[in-house]
Amino acid sequence: MPYGKSIAKQYLLIRLAALVIVEMVTFGLMSDLPRVTVDAAITAAIPEFSEAAVFTLVWWFYFKRSVRVRNTYG
Repeated sequence: MPYGKSIAKQYLLIRLAALVIVEMVTFGLMSDLPRVTVDAAITAAIPEFSEAAVFTLVWWFYFKRSVRVRNTYG
């Protein structure tokens, strides 16, 4: 597949953006809840955001720098 590398990079960006959008909508819907509950949800979401960001960065750099990827996709 000649576009495999670009499709994989698009997937990574879309995945990260979708997570951010879903979480922002969720926090927006939680605005009527008590502040303690919203703060707890935000605190619980921070590791999830961090994990998604690290996942995206690791794979992004893999697709950018890997000799195997370069040999396969050009």
